[in-house]
Amino acid sequence: MRGAGVPGARTEPDARRRTIPAGYQRQLPLFIFVMPGVVAVSLSANGDAALGVFGDVLPVLVVALLTGRFRQLVIAELLAVLVS
Repeated sequence: MRGAGVPGARTEPDARRRTIPAGYQRQLPLFIFVMPGVVAVSLSANGDAALGVFGDVLPVLVVALLTGRFRQLVIAELLAVLVS
């Protein structure tokens, strides 16, 4: 039975090439969840933004970093998520 040790791939080199994009995909939550907190702490340490409690991080980031129409778009998306 040829290729029994490599499910989902036709050859072993093909399976090895697929592990690299999978590794990048596993790092995506780091940028989604951790990096906004790091940016918020950095802004707070510089005095650019005042963080009171944990729940204030997202509004502080939206006000401090986004400008104009993009800020309005993000706020509209957040309200749409809350309504749905």
